[in-house]
Amino acid sequence: MLVRLEEAFNKCSDRKPFFGGDNVGLIDIALGSFLPVLGLIEEINGRKVLVEDKFPGLANWAVNFAANPAVTGTFPEIDKLILFGKTLKKKWAIAYKADSA
Repeated sequence: MLVRLEEAFNKCSDRKPFFGGDNVGLIDIALGSFLPVLGLIEEINGRKVLVEDKFPGLANWAVNFAANPAVTGTFPEIDKLILFGKTLKKKWAIAYKADSA
């Protein structure tokens, strides 16, 4: 999936910071809303998903998007998101064990 997004970003952005060019647009907002969840997945699994070597355009886009004044302060606090994610992971493990029994 990230390979396709990298290709789309490179095609659409025309070497500019966002999918639509110089300014945050609808596609940026739609995809940017998944960045906190991606950060959670990276933190829980202990490895980066959006690796700069493999996805330089997307990695740069993510930095630009998160730093944009319209976006700054809108993401949930990572510590709270991590706690929420770990809680969900435990609940799913318990539910899986109950279903397997």
